[in-house]
Amino acid sequence: MGTLASLDKQGRWAVAGNAFWNLASSPGPFIATLIASYSGYGYLAMWAFTTGTIGTMMFCYSGKQSDKLDL
Repeated sequence: MGTLASLDKQGRWAVAGNAFWNLASSPGPFIATLIASYSGYGYLAMWAFTTGTIGTMMFCYSGKQSDKLDL
């Protein structure tokens, strides 16, 4: 975030980064509440494990692709 702020003199990227972060994390508590209230905490744990695994796989894949492109 600091690097983007130093490169962008008007500060638009720093603000956009926080906006994207908040937008991406806002549906999580709502979805977790729905899962816990309708299905129980066991399914909530399964949901957290599944989304964490998918996120880790996507992170590793994007890292490999950026290595191939020398980014």
